[in-house]
Amino acid sequence: MLQYNLQHGVYDLYHTFVPPELRGDGVARVLAEKVFEFVLSTDGKMKLSCSYLDHMNKKNPSSKYADVVVD
Repeated sequence: MLQYNLQHGVYDLYHTFVPPELRGDGVARVLAEKVFEFVLSTDGKMKLSCSYLDHMNKKNPSSKYADVVVD
């Protein structure tokens, strides 16, 4: 599950949740990749308020998301 707010084309991605029985299998990583691709495909911007998503972006930086991530 991913929770977000959308205002003026900016997705504030503030919470991710994976049920305990699915944790450790890469589900959160897939969720992160899918939401990053979705925002990119909509010409939107994303604010990574979720600590997991922020960590993922910093741990695996991609130049294709550089112009999409805002503070």
